[in-house]
Amino acid sequence: MTDAPDEDDLIRRGRRGDREALEALVELHYRPVWRTLWHFARNDDDTDTLCQETFLRAMQKLHTFRGEAALRSWITRVGINLGLNEKRKRRPLAVPDLDQRTSGSGTVADVERRDRIARVHAAVDGLAPDLRAAILLTAFAGCSHREAALALACAEGTVSWRVHEARRHLAEELHDVL
Repeated sequence: MTDAPDEDDLIRRGRRGDREALEALVELHYRPVWRTLWHFARNDDDTDTLCQETFLRAMQKLHTFRGEAALRSWITRVGINLGLNEKRKRRPLAVPDLDQRTSGSGTVADVERRDRIARVHAAVDGLAPDLRAAILLTAFAGCSHREAALALACAEGTVSWRVHEARRHLAEELHDVL
């Protein structure tokens, strides 16, 4: 039984253009990064597109990875930057009225549940970009505050403050949902 290659070895080989190493890095980190980026795109197709662009850019720029943060944190930050840029380009989506949402969509409880989820997503989307990035990295991507600080190029204390502020804003916005 052979051991899987060490991530540092995959990074070294990937920097030299080893296609197998690059594919192994993508396979290793794709799902966790995808789950985080879903919070930007809100649907599977757009998340797939964003994630593919993220990994394309990250693998092209692998030579710039300094190893100060975990590779997954660094890749996630590439995706968050792409997601934030994409969000700036888009207009807010219109929310269909209740009659449109209930026709053929299940029970009133299902509609209310989807409404609560939509409100949480809207509240996260409404956060300032620096607060949103901090909460997505820590709460959704599973990064430590140290890893998030390295990915965001700021102090660890700044990440802690941003996470605290994001949670405070979300609690205020969602006081009747939580």
